[in-house]
Amino acid sequence: MSQDQIPEVVTVNEVALPIGVFDGQRVITFAQIDAVHARAKGTARQNFNRNKRHFVEGKHHVKVSAYVLRTHNLGALVGDKAHGDVILMFERGYLLLAKTLTDDLAWQVQDKLVDAYFAPGREAVESTMRQAARIVAYHKAEAELSIQKSLG
Repeated sequence: MSQDQIPEVVTVNEVALPIGVFDGQRVITFAQIDAVHARAKGTARQNFNRNKRHFVEGKHHVKVSAYVLRTHNLGALVGDKAHGDVILMFERGYLLLAKTLTDDLAWQVQDKLVDAYFAPGREAVESTMRQAARIVAYHKAEAELSIQKSLG
């Protein structure tokens, strides 16, 4: 990854999390979830697999190839040497997975992770959507004014 592609990092529970975005949504890996929740490696994946029937691909998570990770500048989430498919959890999927972690630390981390990691991305998307709506409304009003002038 080049210097101009260094991802933004958010620190939660003393763990630096590079921010990943896929299809306009912030995503997090099982390894990141394990790290930030101070769980043994593989815990998040195991809990996901045990409760897979509750997760909907495209809504809660997405499975992507290592090639897609690299072409979407997401290598920092899994390392540049990733070679297999990787599951990326969207915020809704993370919240479902966090239900399986029931200790006090899980409650604290979930709250911090949603506020510091997921919410800022959502706010940026919502701001962009509001700005786009204003631009569309402006151009629509301009077109209507132009039509009125040509008719009248």
